[in-house]
Amino acid sequence: MAYNKDFELVEALEPTVRKLMAEHRDRRKHWYFHDLIPWEEGRSFVKEPWEESQATINERARTSLVFPVELEDDRMATMTTGYFPDYSRPAELFAYTSAQELATRVSHRNAGKITEDETAFELMRNIAADENHHFMFYKGVMQAMIDLHPAMALEGILNTMRNFQMPGVGIPGFVRRSIEIAKAGVYNLRVHHDNVLMPLLKQWGIGELKGLDAKASELQAALMALPAEIMGKAERFEARFGTAATASV
Repeated sequence: MAYNKDFELVEALEPTVRKLMAEHRDRRKHWYFHDLIPWEEGRSFVKEPWEESQATINERARTSLVFPVELEDDRMATMTTGYFPDYSRPAELFAYTSAQELATRVSHRNAGKITEDETAFELMRNIAADENHHFMFYKGVMQAMIDLHPAMALEGILNTMRNFQMPGVGIPGFVRRSIEIAKAGVYNLRVHHDNVLMPLLKQWGIGELKGLDAKASELQAALMALPAEIMGKAERFEARFGTAATASV
């Protein structure tokens, strides 16, 4: 029965998805990373090996930005292990991609800001802009789900937000890195609360939904109580580890 309802919901969304895809293609701007790299500063490190003291990006930012050879090793480990989010319903999947793309936009932008390197900042700014285009598409699909079937949509959002994790959980040393990234203010529970969870609840108008049935009303109340739960966790994390002030986005 649930499958049939999911199928019907996806089928009803098709015109909206086509419209949002067309808007996405019109909105996006092509850019190329090689246009941003100061190639004139490059040199061979075969005879003169690179040393960490030559880095133009500060240490706390380098935790957020993984570089070769480490980047390739982590990519292979991630691809070998795989990442399988435990979301099978359409509402869960689109709630997850909405939050994940927004979280990525926020974290990339913040990582660029703390590099103290003009080239790195510009590169991360462009990547964050791309993530924002993706976010706008997924957010739009989720909004259409809310309008068509509030109960299914709210259930998907709640299931996702209660257990939200970024795909990077499979990267070797993820816990250690995530703590350092949190301390630097690139991405932590407070950033998640302020710049992902709260904006999504507001933009989807979750608190203002009217005419809901009993189940949907219960889900709405649980979602509106979630920010306080997240902020409580944020404060406990900050008390234990200490974090930098939330970076603006």
